[in-house]
Amino acid sequence: MTTTITPSPNNLPAPTVDVLDRLAGFLRLNVAEGDASEHTIRAYLTQIGQFVNWCAEIGIDPGTATDHDLATYRRALAQAGYKRSTIGVMLASVRRFYEAAIWRGLRQDNPAAGLKPPRDHTSRRDRILERYLSQEEVDTLLGAPDWSPSGIRDRAMMSLMYYHGLRVSEIAALTVGDIIPGDHRQLAIREAKGSKDRNVFLIEETAGLIDRWTVERAQIANDKSGEAVFLSLSNNNYSGPLSIVGVRSIVNGYLKDAGLYRPGLSCHALRHAHATHALMGGAELKAVSWEMGHANIDTTGVYTHVADAIKQNPAEFLRRTTQEESE
Repeated sequence: MTTTITPSPNNLPAPTVDVLDRLAGFLRLNVAEGDASEHTIRAYLTQIGQFVNWCAEIGIDPGTATDHDLATYRRALAQAGYKRSTIGVMLASVRRFYEAAIWRGLRQDNPAAGLKPPRDHTSRRDRILERYLSQEEVDTLLGAPDWSPSGIRDRAMMSLMYYHGLRVSEIAALTVGDIIPGDHRQLAIREAKGSKDRNVFLIEETAGLIDRWTVERAQIANDKSGEAVFLSLSNNNYSGPLSIVGVRSIVNGYLKDAGLYRPGLSCHALRHAHATHALMGGAELKAVSWEMGHANIDTTGVYTHVADAIKQNPAEFLRRTTQEESE
């Protein structure tokens, strides 16, 4: 299926339209070494479409835009309130647009090359701490769903995200065939970020929830359900495999209903909590890195600093000392 984007109604020069028309094919060949998912392709095209429309609104031809124009676009994104990480992703998409233009022989340079998002002086450790869920908060969240079919499904999804560190995309991509039976129940994670396949060992709680949901799923699924483990339900009726957006919406809804939601917090906080709590409990960094599917153990290492910041809080030592002196 060829995906297209609709440019602004303003008339764009033929070379720019030519690049837009051929962009999806270029992305399929050049993103993730030709193995990018349709979700990734659509995200690139949406962000490029946003850039093209911004150019049209302020009278810039995206086909001949300069590095100064791209810096102006970056400033506009920052002023619009986009997070630094989001701006970085959007600029990466624009770079792909100009790579396609060079590929088509329509430009000789990439004005977005080397353009970085605005500087963020907040450390990654502190950014994670801002989205940290305590053990009590996690317990509240995992216990929020009821025991209806949709509630069992939601308990299973959130437990996989917390106990095993699964990403939202991995939850949505799970198939029935990924559930591996045996004395040591496992899940095969085959659609992980960066195509880093791995198996995770289920604990009793998550295996039990998967079993309960599998029973409910068998009564709901039909010939349109495919192999997706988690299905979208409307009034307990099947309506299709649960999408990434659907998983996010469900978990974020529980965060809000439980009074845990705050700016910057999302369902990804369960994954942060998985790493932080596991390391605080004594798990080895290498094991946590593998469980989370990190390509580089240094990515996981920041959670060690988060765990240490919580465990080694000087205020807690002072509080305990004060209490001992008063007894």
